Amino acid sequence: MANAAGTERLKPLVIHHSARPRAFKNVFISKLPVLWRANKKAWMTSSIFDEWYIEHAIPAIENVNKKHNMANRAMVITDNASSHSKHLCTVSDDVKLCFLPPNVTSLIQPLDQGVIALFKRYYLRFTMQQMANAMDRDKDLTAPAFWKSYTIKDAIANISRAWNSVPESALNGVWRNIWPDIVNDFKGFDAASDVKAIVKLGKEIRGDEGFQELQENDVVELLDSMDEPLTVEAALEIAEMVKENDDDEESTENSAQAKKEMTIPKLKNFMQNINAAIECAIQDDHDMERSMQVGDALRRAASTYSNLLEKMVMAQQQRTITSFFRPLTPPETSSTASTSGETSRASNSGGPTPPPPSPGSPSPSLSNTPESDVDNDLLELDVASDDE
Repeated sequence: MANAAGTERLKPLVIHHSARPRAFKNVFISKLPVLWRANKKAWMTSSIFDEWYIEHAIPAIENVNKKHNMANRAMVITDNASSHSKHLCTVSDDVKLCFLPPNVTSLIQPLDQGVIALFKRYYLRFTMQQMANAMDRDKDLTAPAFWKSYTIKDAIANISRAWNSVPESALNGVWRNIWPDIVNDFKGFDAASDVKAIVKLGKEIRGDEGFQELQENDVVELLDSMDEPLTVEAALEIAEMVKENDDDEESTENSAQAKKEMTIPKLKNFMQNINAAIECAIQDDHDMERSMQVGDALRRAASTYSNLLEKMVMAQQQRTITSFFRPLTPPETSSTASTSGETSRASNSGGPTPPPPSPGSPSPSLSNTPESDVDNDLLELDVASDDE
């Protein structure tokens, strides 16, 4: 889902046959770049669509309107698939759900006017690029071996990247058949250029003669096949896949215990690699302006991790305020108390009352820090003050 201006888009909803595939062993499902749902057939159902519309679509629209200081009024346009419940039209007074008439999806449904096709071309392109990069890293890797290692986690990464790569101009331009007044200067889609880029990537893949013989019409045929209805053979193949992957599911309890963690050493290593890449660009590129632009872009992209590293280091080095106080030395008690009554009063009150501190005397104790440690701390503070 995206708005007509093209400035806002919702996370893609991905429906899989497994609630927790093995590839999600160390991944929080709530932190995926997609909305993840599952059923045995990996199909959209009315319950999934109801949840998506009520818990994600409507709140997202309200947030966008609030962000732009606009009245919370909107219309959501969708096709009349059987899984799209008609009762949702009455869920909200502010957000209206509008169903298109039958058999007009390919004619006027906005995202079907080129955005979905563009998304699929991007997905295929990023997947091919991923294969080519993997073969560059491992000269012995073959195409079948790559496909065997390709997981739903890889697919999700490419889905998210492909959806986020669709430009705002495209999301806006596809409204020309249903709401032309709001369409800006849209130049259209360059599908031929995308197909050529996919073919070029395919020819870089080793170990499979089919990729070397890849032609543009092969890519077009593959993309077109994604729009065809599911065949009986494909349905049986999915059913068999579900059966084979039932053992791959992990319980929520087990998966919650296994989680990745960003540590200071890992973050330092990451930032070192970023800095090394920037230095390499500056040293090896004769175009200094270009290398500087790349370096700035890398620093901006890594700023989230660099800020996290800074916070973690500060939290590790932060000391309690009590470490800066010298413990109060109790005054010596008189060994010749005059009466037992005075001794009793001193015991009940916790000891003799100390005299008020004179100017320059140590502050009262707030901790049991050894005096030698505090002296060192105070000395460090004095040195730091002198340096400043």
